Amino acid sequence: MKLNRVKEEDNKIELEVSGEGHSFLNLLQNYILKEKNVKIAGYSKVHPLMDRCLLFVTLNRGKDFKKVLLNSSKKTTKQLNEFQTKFNKAVDK
Repeated sequence: MKLNRVKEEDNKIELEVSGEGHSFLNLLQNYILKEKNVKIAGYSKVHPLMDRCLLFVTLNRGKDFKKVLLNSSKKTTKQLNEFQTKFNKAVDK
């Protein structure tokens, strides 16, 4: 995965995410939206044949994007690890 900050304004940030698709970004977006200070979060795939997406986050106030993104990514990682553990157990049966 490659991550680049495209734009940052008062309470908005736009990140370019390469190497991930809808599955990961949809899960991450879900956790970002659950954060208290988040007003809007979404992503768009620039083009179906391109390997990059744009992630948009708007906060209600402030610029604490780092906290929001770190909390959301930790929750996303935890859920993916739980899935992998359960998947491996199911396959091993």
